Amino acid sequence: MELLDIVDETGTPIGVADRERIHREGLLHRAIHVWLLTPTGELIFQRRSSHKNTWPDKLDATVGGHVGLHEGYEAAALRELREETGVIAQPTDLHFITRLHNNVHDPATGVSHNALGQIYVMRYDKPLATLRIDKSEAFGFEAWPVRTILHLSSAQRSKFVPVIIGDAYLAVYRDIKKLVHE
Repeated sequence: MELLDIVDETGTPIGVADRERIHREGLLHRAIHVWLLTPTGELIFQRRSSHKNTWPDKLDATVGGHVGLHEGYEAAALRELREETGVIAQPTDLHFITRLHNNVHDPATGVSHNALGQIYVMRYDKPLATLRIDKSEAFGFEAWPVRTILHLSSAQRSKFVPVIIGDAYLAVYRDIKKLVHE
């Protein structure tokens, strides 16, 4: 049983519950997303496994996960990066983008993901094929130009987990696009 901190709107822990209860009751908890950004300005997306309960076969952040019990955001980002891609990074490799409060309900499963998440980006200079695929999470990675993500067609939008193409994330992508020109 995975235990997570229940948090208030500032991210301060106010209780503890198991992951299933947190999602069943929509309790606020902490999460992270890490985006890998190629030197040519492409974001790397993880294609979720067809065996996932929520949003199977959809494109999602390169790395996403819960912040563990008594764990910090940055530590969780580095841990999830290693677990889901095999990439070993240092805190200085992560560029903090923003903190978002997402409250997303998956009607297919009844699961609510009410999370206060921190978003990071990291430059990734190696070929996509060097990323290790965690078969329990995903079945591959795809790279999309940031400028394309900002102007997706309806058909393209249907390929993504809904929350990561919502208005809040479009602002994240605009911030990441600024990094492409640094």
